[in-house]
Amino acid sequence: MEITMSQDQATVVDTNLSYLPKEMSFFFRTKKVQNELGEAVEVKRPTVKLNVPVVTLDGLIMLLNEGDGTKIAGLLSVLEDVIYKQAKEQVDEDENITQEKLDTSKLTLDYILSLPPSSRSSNAPTEEQWKLFEGDYPATMAAVQSDRTAEQISL
Repeated sequence: MEITMSQDQATVVDTNLSYLPKEMSFFFRTKKVQNELGEAVEVKRPTVKLNVPVVTLDGLIMLLNEGDGTKIAGLLSVLEDVIYKQAKEQVDEDENITQEKLDTSKLTLDYILSLPPSSRSSNAPTEEQWKLFEGDYPATMAAVQSDRTAEQISL
């Protein structure tokens, strides 16, 4: 490991190529909060950009070659989660899904990795899903919180 010094800070440069930094942006939703005057205002946390260490091919090969069953099981679990999310998309799209209707050809790593990154399963709800949620949430919560009206609960 090599340390370089600048005027205000020390920078650590890791010469291990198991991981390399990748700039990632973290976005936040606008929230309604009350200010000091009790007024509802919208605030949005600014986007945060960070260099996050991402495993390289060398790092992946090193992990597999270590032969540590726990680490390999963890890696397989991460891959299983990717496949689960792809299967869930099919289940979400078809209320009458059955084992026979499940398109398993779209659940292979070959298929999933051929998809553009933007279309691979995402945890984030679509804009349409958010709109439906925003429409249903106040009435649903008002039904279980008798001391509040749907207008008081509105997002």
